[in-house]
Amino acid sequence: MTYGIIDVGSNTIRLNLYQFEQGKLGLLLSKKYNAGLAGHVNGGSLTPRGIQLGIDTLNACRHICENFRVDHVSVFATASLRNIVNTDEVIRILRAKTGYEVDLISGEEEARLDFLGATHALNIQDGVLVDIGGGSTELVRYREGKLEEAVSLPIGSLNLFCSYVKEGVLPTASELRDIRDRAEDELDQVSSVLAGENPVLCGVGGTVRAVHKLSCRWFGHDPAECCVTAEEIQMLYKRCKKADRALMMEILGTAPDRIHTITPGLTVLRAVVRAAGGQVVHVSSFGVREGYLYDRVLPVQKELS
Repeated sequence: MTYGIIDVGSNTIRLNLYQFEQGKLGLLLSKKYNAGLAGHVNGGSLTPRGIQLGIDTLNACRHICENFRVDHVSVFATASLRNIVNTDEVIRILRAKTGYEVDLISGEEEARLDFLGATHALNIQDGVLVDIGGGSTELVRYREGKLEEAVSLPIGSLNLFCSYVKEGVLPTASELRDIRDRAEDELDQVSSVLAGENPVLCGVGGTVRAVHKLSCRWFGHDPAECCVTAEEIQMLYKRCKKADRALMMEILGTAPDRIHTITPGLTVLRAVVRAAGGQVVHVSSFGVREGYLYDRVLPVQKELS
């Protein structure tokens, strides 16, 4: 059967199409829309413009799913809708205008699904998992391959950009320090998740993948080596303090759609790695969307069949 998973995030809305046959999952298509919903929040509410972006994007996803004759489509939302005050209204409008029932998942549930998805792609036994989204950051502490603690922080690459960067697309050195301080303050509130030495971290999501791409470009690594070291993250962070044209061109050549969010995201990643005592971050291609499919969709479809 073919499955469509639509992830309504704060920075991007993503559609993944999967083929699941004989217990094996294959990715058929991945489509990303840079909706930037977190940038359309005013007074705590998603604005009419932001709602319309959501409607248009979901309908574009519907068109693709219909063309591919996808058997089952599921839609879920993360911090994009749970961090606003008009959540119920937005979900109701999206249902009316697109026909999709949007499943709102909590931050802790997002972290758990991140872990479930990542464990299908990486053999991870002990450490900390991090997912830096546009509107939140999820952390999971795991031991012997089992989840011990999962938390969600209200900071992400896009909402940090919107809160701290006053002009331009790159944070100044001063703005970067403010973002760093905010990230460290938030991490202090969940110190138990990061306690002890955690030399190996697992990173999922678009921010971590973008940092990995930037690291490969700057340090000449093979992209097939899906890891980035703590030392490289620190060097990237120091380079980002100088928000000049050369840096902008490097980012545009690597992750142009994240020109404004990769630096805040990198700053959060650096703070997590330092707080966890990490030495290396392994980058997983699987995350919350695959976790949602394995946990919420496939078991139900199995029961129905």
